[in-house]
Amino acid sequence: MHSSISAHIAADYLLNASTGAWGRNLALFEQRLGNPDVRERVENLYFTYLFTLRALQKAGPLLDQLEYDTGLPAEDQRTKELVHQLVRVCSLAPSILWRIARAIRCDSASCGVSYCATSC
Repeated sequence: MHSSISAHIAADYLLNASTGAWGRNLALFEQRLGNPDVRERVENLYFTYLFTLRALQKAGPLLDQLEYDTGLPAEDQRTKELVHQLVRVCSLAPSILWRIARAIRCDSASCGVSYCATSC
């Protein structure tokens, strides 16, 4: 989560308080995520992205069948359309990405064998 927050902060950073100018802060991004000393942060970000993607792939059929009730029929329809788009896009990603990410994580000391065997 730290990596994601750092990336978002660097992407939309207050560059000049007196003028109110916002923009990308490349120096901050490089400091927090773009140098070899913090490589594990980026790997964690990739792993989290792939983990979420895989969860959406598995839950996709259920999410597509649900009815959404916001109290506003137009919003309900829009929510259903957006969820359907998300499910469709996630289903296009090959499951091999998950297997690769799992193998990479299981090579590290922080991953136990039981996690590898049960998380797919």
